Amino acid sequence: MARTGKVRVLVVDDDKQRVEVFQRCLSSDFDVVEATPGLSATRLMESEHFDLLVSDKRGPTGIDSGTGFVGACPSTRSLLDAIEGFGAESGDVLVTGEAGSGKARVARSLHQATRGGGAFLCLRLAELAPGQIEAAIFDKARAQSLAAERGTLFIDGVERMSHELQARLVADRDQSWAGWRIVCATAEDPSGLHPLLLQHLGARVIELLPLRDRGEDIPPLAGHFVAQASRRLGRRGISLSREAMAELCVYNWPGNVSELREVIEQAVPRCSDLGEIGPGLLREGKSPIVGQVVDDIIGGSRGLDAAMAELEAAVIREALQQQRGNRSAAARQLKLPRQTLQDRMKKHGLWQS
Repeated sequence: MARTGKVRVLVVDDDKQRVEVFQRCLSSDFDVVEATPGLSATRLMESEHFDLLVSDKRGPTGIDSGTGFVGACPSTRSLLDAIEGFGAESGDVLVTGEAGSGKARVARSLHQATRGGGAFLCLRLAELAPGQIEAAIFDKARAQSLAAERGTLFIDGVERMSHELQARLVADRDQSWAGWRIVCATAEDPSGLHPLLLQHLGARVIELLPLRDRGEDIPPLAGHFVAQASRRLGRRGISLSREAMAELCVYNWPGNVSELREVIEQAVPRCSDLGEIGPGLLREGKSPIVGQVVDDIIGGSRGLDAAMAELEAAVIREALQQQRGNRSAAARQLKLPRQTLQDRMKKHGLWQS
């Protein structure tokens, strides 16, 4: 087949509504071909060249929306290969990546690959006080109650464990979590973890790149989230305009994939069936607070202290929104100690215990 100059995308899915959304979202800059799962899709992939596969089944190109990961970048393909490879084993795994990059989804994908219907226990250490971490991980009563199960323990924010507890996690591994796979995750440099824990994990490390470093993934991800939101809301035919897609592609995405999903999920309900989401996605829902503060100060309607207090509150709200309410991640983004952020949240009436 002659090349059109556009990126060729094969959408393999038996959900007609989802296929329609992908066609509308990608039609401007992509040559979209659809196929149902099975032999017809396989023959197409063998006979024609495609730059990207979006599928609800595992495909030979390494793109697997069934795991929740969609993308065209080599790093995304490598990620899926790593999930498949480590999923075939039972060893503990370390997942690294910024907040919102998908560490919990990787943990769940590994769980599904090895534990199937077993229990999936998620411990978000950022939500625990330092004195609660030891009890959460090494509680003997819970260990006894879970001894008969085979599941996955996901420790998000493993760097929050003291080095003593990290070493204990390795030493007591077979006593505390026998029969369970442990997936540790960190948003920080893993070299700061205890050497015994790093040695235990070995080469079983999955690194998630930030979304800003894999821009090729943004169009298929955006289309995927539009399809998801449309299906959940019972909407049909909603697509992203070329201008909106361009806007998404040049944004820096400090909140990574989670922020992209949130932007799309806020936009879809405001769009009518068969409608097109236009540009301005990244401005909608955000107060023009800076311009307002400057105007108020220069106009004399408010003093500098009151105006700056409102600006500080707005910045904290925005950081919390980007980090999906994770106070520790918001504190890191704002380069503040966690306690300082909590104090300022209380000052501005943003604190909810």
